Amino acid sequence: MIRVPLEVLVMKPKYKNINVTKDYQIRIQRENFTSIDELNNLYCRENIKDFAIIYHNDQSLTLISTYVVCPYCGYLHPIRCIYDLNQSQVNLIYDWSNQELTVVLSNEEEIETTFQSLEIHRFTCPYCHKESNDKHQKTTITIKQEKHKVTIQHQIDILHAKKQRSCITNLNCILNIPMYEQVEFNIRNGHSCIRYIEKDGSPLYILDITNKPTALSNCVLKEWFNRFDIIKQAVKESMQNITKTIVPTDFSDTLENYVFFTCFVGFDASFYMAMPYHKTTYMFHEHFTNLKRLHNQKTALEYLKSFTFSKKKSIRTLIFKNQGLLFYLHECAVLYNTIHDVNVFCNILASKYIFDILMLLHRHPNTHIFFRDCCKVKGASVLSHKFSSTNFNWYDFQNYVINYCSLNHIEQKSEQKKWKKGFCFFNDMISTPYSLPLIHRLSSNVNATIRGYQFITLNNTAECFYAGEALHNCLQSWGDCDSGVVVIKQNSEFIASIEVFNHAIVQARSIGNQRISKYDRLKEVIIEWSKSNNIKCPFDKDE
Repeated sequence: MIRVPLEVLVMKPKYKNINVTKDYQIRIQRENFTSIDELNNLYCRENIKDFAIIYHNDQSLTLISTYVVCPYCGYLHPIRCIYDLNQSQVNLIYDWSNQELTVVLSNEEEIETTFQSLEIHRFTCPYCHKESNDKHQKTTITIKQEKHKVTIQHQIDILHAKKQRSCITNLNCILNIPMYEQVEFNIRNGHSCIRYIEKDGSPLYILDITNKPTALSNCVLKEWFNRFDIIKQAVKESMQNITKTIVPTDFSDTLENYVFFTCFVGFDASFYMAMPYHKTTYMFHEHFTNLKRLHNQKTALEYLKSFTFSKKKSIRTLIFKNQGLLFYLHECAVLYNTIHDVNVFCNILASKYIFDILMLLHRHPNTHIFFRDCCKVKGASVLSHKFSSTNFNWYDFQNYVINYCSLNHIEQKSEQKKWKKGFCFFNDMISTPYSLPLIHRLSSNVNATIRGYQFITLNNTAECFYAGEALHNCLQSWGDCDSGVVVIKQNSEFIASIEVFNHAIVQARSIGNQRISKYDRLKEVIIEWSKSNNIKCPFDKDE
């Protein structure tokens, strides 16, 4: 009998509400002391540098420590406080990017009230380097954790909702009544949805997004999720509390990924990181096993029995322990028929790289050629030994395998001769760059010449290799990636490369992987090129 992961989610009902505001908050810590010696002891012990001392009429003392809280990352930034009885009000802080920050307090009775109403015009967080804007629109995001689901809620404007969602345009809503947008991830049934509800909780519209995560693109909550790291962290913690599973950091970066996590809850981090879906469309690759198989014990067991290797008890045991393998049974069969050794096959199934291996076979079916030839020349055991080696690098191995399978028969024979000379043959990269098309290469329409600079889109891995060799960056090993690449030439020489994902520039680097200076003329040209191709260009100030 196959255990469904959801069976382990037995827990008492637990609710948690987390409010996150766009405004910067001020936290105040007050401690009273009976003597100056007691205060000095605390100062020496805690190494407190930013504080204010208030002397009371009864000779007691109060130490006040204040912090401004960055809403993006949650960083606590200390404020240097000076108490002055002669001041009638708090001095406004116009530039918080200075190293020394000063707040002047009015009087003892109004300290807390005054701090809470402190006006902030600009603030640059020293940790995440994000800046506040001058608009102080107050809003609240509520993250609710229940027994089997996580709900994110935010009050929105009805007119904005009707503009973004054609499905609710015809709803008869009173404009001055609050309306809420909810995104719900239900772990029990694997479904995710977007709800629009009234203040009393009455539903106005429900949209199931289980099979279409891209529907979140018009969701107001997605904008807040992407903007504030503390919201991401709160959602991640709530999901982990329910599922008792670690959510991979890279996997929790987008709200759409939680739709997948809700369907597949209960697996190892390596399973999620190797999932076969397109990051631009958030759709699973063709021929990937139906999600319902795991949620139906009878169907899953019948599907497993249809493969001959399932007759081996040792193999069945490993699959029952790691049920994510049920989604890759076809790839497991290919690997088993290639190796023809039960013990070696079991060792590979138990490897921490097993999902990476199966994903390689899923995306590039012809890579079984490498495993076949390796078993003939070096023996099947060399593979399991290599995957358990401490100095094994998966990305180098993956590039080598794809590279090897793209060679002709004579070139493959030449590579096999190198294998006989030493054990670390995976680390010897092939000198001839292989040419495979990039999955998400950009259209040739973006090619242009601006002020003598040529913008050229790269189409295959060989072009990436040559560009990376000239620019001395990671393009030399660029392989299976979800981003497009554009290189910039001047006088027929490579001078920079640009990575584009989802119609936005992810990064732009010059030779040696150096950042492009804000004073560099090239940056102005890149901005002009991006505007002409309707590509977002979110450069940092120091880039």
